[in-house]
Amino acid sequence: MGSRAERTTCGCSPAALLVQAPLIGNKAIMKRLCFFVVATALTVASASGQAADKVAGESMYADACAQCHGPSRKGMASFPSLTGRSVDYITARLETYRAGERVGSNSALMIPNAADLSDDDIANLAAYIADDSE
Repeated sequence: MGSRAERTTCGCSPAALLVQAPLIGNKAIMKRLCFFVVATALTVASASGQAADKVAGESMYADACAQCHGPSRKGMASFPSLTGRSVDYITARLETYRAGERVGSNSALMIPNAADLSDDDIANLAAYIADDSE
């Protein structure tokens, strides 16, 4: 008998469903199997993702971003404030710059700075920048 994670909502194993569904032509079994496969894939994908590291983001920010956006993320001269921005906004903007797309007057400065950022780097920076607890 397999573990609970290896069972569908009907209590059957995925292997049993694979064997039964085509033989009896049961659409309900096929739906359950599809649901199980998708739910398992989503669970594995979310479990493998790591939480953003704000400490790493803070270090990266101090090294690469603070010179223009200021040490407290409030902006300097023509460089915008980053305070009050959401994780989703910062992530989307950095991904856009990393892709080489222009989105504003400072794009020429941001594109080369974002070009080598990994997905983890962006997640860490966004977590730090969007953290208003400091």
